[in-house]
Formats: sequence, structure tokens, C-alpha cells
Amino acid sequence: RNQDLATIWHTSPELQQVRDLAELTVDQVPGCQGCKYVSLCSGGCRADAWLATGSLMGHSPTCWLDRTVIEQHGR
Repeated sequence: RNQDLATIWHTSPELQQVRDLAELTVDQVPGCQGCKYVSLCSGGCRADAWLATGSLMGHSPTCWLDRTVIEQHGR
């Protein structure tokens, strides 16, 4: 352990991405721009996106608003 937690939090590029999520708008989430269902999910889960893609801005594979299912059921 070479650094305290506060230093790591404030200097880590990876954790900077996490801090930047507070400023993220749904229009900045790739794949969500223009989606007519975005008001229901607000862009999905960034943690799921990171786990699946390695990027906090990646597509969330657990998006519960799968457009094909919604379209098939007429919602």
C-alpha cells in the first residue's frame, strides 16, 4: 500500500471515469441517442456495460428494454 484511498480516488484515470458519471447525460450513452424508450430506462446500467465491454460507455447487455421484444408486444 503506497497511497491512501483519497489520493487513489483523486488521481486514478479509471476512477475519474466513475466520477465523471455524475455529469453524464443519457444523450451521451452510445446506442441510447434517439431511443424512444430512453425515458423508461435512462440509459441502462453503466456497471453492466463496464463488466461486459470494459467501458463505462459501452452497451449495457442487461438493458431490460430490448427493442425487439417491446416492438413485438406493441408497447
